[in-house]
Order: sequence, then structure tokens, then C-alpha cells
Amino acid sequence: MDEQSSSCNFHYEYIKNYYRLTSSQTNLHGHKVYNCPHCQRGFGSEELLNSHLDLGCLAVEGQSISLPKKGSTIQFENFNNKFKAPYVIYGDFESLNTKRETWSCKLSKEVKPEDKTKPYQKHIPCGYKILVVGDKKNVIAEHLYRGEDCMEMFVLKLNEFQQMIIDKLKVNVDINMTIQDNEAFKNAYKCYICDNVKGGFDYTSKCLCKVRDHDHSNGKYLGAAHSECNLKRNNKNVKIPVFFHNLKGYDAHHIISNAHLLGKKKY
Repeated sequence: MDEQSSSCNFHYEYIKNYYRLTSSQTNLHGHKVYNCPHCQRGFGSEELLNSHLDLGCLAVEGQSISLPKKGSTIQFENFNNKFKAPYVIYGDFESLNTKRETWSCKLSKEVKPEDKTKPYQKHIPCGYKILVVGDKKNVIAEHLYRGEDCMEMFVLKLNEFQQMIIDKLKVNVDINMTIQDNEAFKNAYKCYICDNVKGGFDYTSKCLCKVRDHDHSNGKYLGAAHSECNLKRNNKNVKIPVFFHNLKGYDAHHIISNAHLLGKKKY
């Protein structure tokens, strides 16, 4: 920049230290961070950054920017995920607060301050309840158990309910069409699963021809659908969600703490 142009206002500013600029925005610890100029990932040393760049950065480590072509569009395609899960399992653990007889931490001059917390109680799981609910909010099965072996019994009962659900999903009742259902199917011009995202009904195509979809558990007519959409909407790869009250904050602790007991038997 010469003296003549130094008095003018410019849009650009000279960056003397790129790492200081980027780390001040992404690093809250105050230490120097070497940010990759491509993916903005931070490294504690320049050697680690150079190793990251030598490996190819975005090309090798899985993070890459892939922009869609100009004018292209994206749309939802996993239409089977629009429907409710056929069954849901709810569970909850109960525990007892038992006193600790001994305190393993020895107080001495060498012990760090953070090690001087005195644990005087221990939470031991003592029971659970499992509830299986269908998609029509009807209770399919429930189980309440209390005992010292509640963690092992929980896994056994959960596997038992899993097999029960699998057997129910294998049921295939023939479709039962009423006069109103036949009239609705005749007048249907839109696939109720994909909402004609794949196009309208086409009887010359095996994938787009109009077929009747029904609830396999009771034979009730659900709607007109593409043949392809109807075949994909099945229970072959269905996943049964399991919900726990405060799983992340409490119940998961019991499951993880007793994982060594759960692996002793083959369920």
C-alpha cells in the first residue's frame, strides 16, 4: 500500500495472524489453536495441523462440502417413516438408597482436594416396570418386578416382549373392503403414502400402478397407493422405540453400571 492510497478507506483489512483471528472466535480456553483453513477444525499444535493437511483434510477424514447442482431440488423420500411405530415400550427403574459401610478414599496430605468427597449412599436398582403400547394407544402387555436380580430379569422380559411383538407383526389378515372403501379406491387419484411425489397412478408401470393398502393386523383398508410405496411400507425393518423416564439423567446409569451382569447369560 503506497502513501497516496493510504488516506483512502478500503473494504479489506490485512490479517497478520490467521490462527489468532480464527481461534479467538472458536476457542474459549485462551490457548493458541491452529485452525485448518478448509474445515476450521482446531489443533493444539502446528505438527498436528500439518499431519491433518497431509492426510488430505476433507478428502480423507469424511468432512467435505458437496453443493447441489444449480437448479436441482431435494425432497423427502423415506415415506415409511411418516407412520407411527406399531408398538412402543415404556420402562422405568426404581432404586434404594443404601448406606455405604466403608469409605475407600483415604484422607492424607497427598490427596487432592477433589478426591475428598465422601460418598455415604449408593443407589441400587430394586425393581422396574415395562409397558407395551400399541399404535391405537391400547396396552398390549405390562410387567412389574421387584428383586435383587431386577436388571437380569429386565433383559429377559424385554426379549420376551420383543418376540411377542415380532409374532404380532407377522400376522397378515386379508383385506376387508366395504362399499365405501371400494368407492374411495375407485375415485382415488393420489397415493396416500407419497402424496404423488413419485407421480400419478400409471397402470402401465409395475411400480406406479394403483393398489389397495390395508392394515395387516385387522384387514382394514387404509388407502390407494403406488405398488412400490405399498411394498416398501412394511414391518420388515421396523424398530420398536423404548422410552425411559429420565433415561439420560438416571436410569441409563443402572443399565451401564450393571452391564457386566447382563453379559453373563446368553439371552
